[in-house]
Amino acid sequence: MRAVRSGCLGAAALFVALTDAAPARADLALDVARVERAYRASGADVEVLPTRFLWDEEVLTVRLDPKPSTCTTVALVAARGTSFRARLGGIEDREARDRGASIAGVTELSRCDDAPVERVVVSGDAGRGAVEIIVARGLFVAPTLRSILPERTGGVVLTTSEPGPQPTLAPAHKRVESAELRAKSEGAHIEATEKVNVRSDGTGMTEVELDPGCHRIDLLAHEVEGGARARFDVDAELRDSDDETLLARDRSEAADARLYACVGVPVLGAVAFAGAPSSGKVSRVHASWPIPDAVTRAFGPHARARMAGALLSRGLTRLPGAPVWLGQGGSGLTATPVPVEAGACYVAVVAATRGRMRQLALRASVGALESADERGAQEEGAAIAFCARDRRFVRLEVEARGANPTWALALHRVQSGVWELKR
Repeated sequence: MRAVRSGCLGAAALFVALTDAAPARADLALDVARVERAYRASGADVEVLPTRFLWDEEVLTVRLDPKPSTCTTVALVAARGTSFRARLGGIEDREARDRGASIAGVTELSRCDDAPVERVVVSGDAGRGAVEIIVARGLFVAPTLRSILPERTGGVVLTTSEPGPQPTLAPAHKRVESAELRAKSEGAHIEATEKVNVRSDGTGMTEVELDPGCHRIDLLAHEVEGGARARFDVDAELRDSDDETLLARDRSEAADARLYACVGVPVLGAVAFAGAPSSGKVSRVHASWPIPDAVTRAFGPHARARMAGALLSRGLTRLPGAPVWLGQGGSGLTATPVPVEAGACYVAVVAATRGRMRQLALRASVGALESADERGAQEEGAAIAFCARDRRFVRLEVEARGANPTWALALHRVQSGVWELKR
């Protein structure tokens, strides 16, 4: 009897799962049909590609038939909870205007020139599920998704109550000057400040060349002259233009956005932002620092960049010499006794070398004293400083959790202290 009841419960659970998924599939199919009808009604040649399944943080490359046409429009439609980015590929692979981010599970990309569209590259940000791709080719740009699927692209914006007076925000040129002065005081190399155009929806894109080293990019929005004073909150992302790897993201509540990333090889970065005043300007302040020479090259350029990022973001801009001890490990908690010089002080730095980190922590135990850095998962690096006092060994612990993660550890001797003897 118990077995029969268990089977009934299993069948009931399966029925509930199927009935929950069915409306989602039906809604997606209806949306695709609406887009296809609207594209055909505009006189375009329409092609609906086979359904693709997108996983979280996966990158899909979908090949397109590069048919000759004046304008090519690619619409991507997924479930509302799916967040992704897309770009068109072809002769002009790195054109910022050929990129877009989904809103409520949809986005569209258009190109009207002689460059054929050979592929569309889709990068998952959050959520997973089916992605439908509709391609329209014709003499003109196909109708916008805002007109076809208004419920997916914002629709009517309701009036909201005013939460209170806006905090005083310095003019943009003053904020730019402050960002440049701060970078100079920190010994950074500063590129020429550039102004980036903002689209009517408050979004924009720009590209930035990243040499090996650590980079800080400030995006400071300008208020539109003659317009009403409005609140704004600029959010931004920095990605590798070649493979869409996420390098940095800022989704804070601050008015301006700040991105911080370290790279071990030259990278052409693509910066996408949103939340700026409509049709205005955003100033881009780019400061950079070289990787300290003492950071080891033993584990490759990417691990070296992550080590530099962990050190520089914690104010450790210089190291006196090469590491005195190196180690490697994998997933889980790894504890190692490391020989040290009594009275000396050290800096330990750990960085991911492979896999996807969900947790990365570094700890050093000197007797009853412990130094710890448990903030390393996001930037895939952590650093601590400690003094050996009267000890000949310290206990170093690395805790790494994630998808098949491996890490590398370097220990640097930074100075000798006075060994305090008990009297």
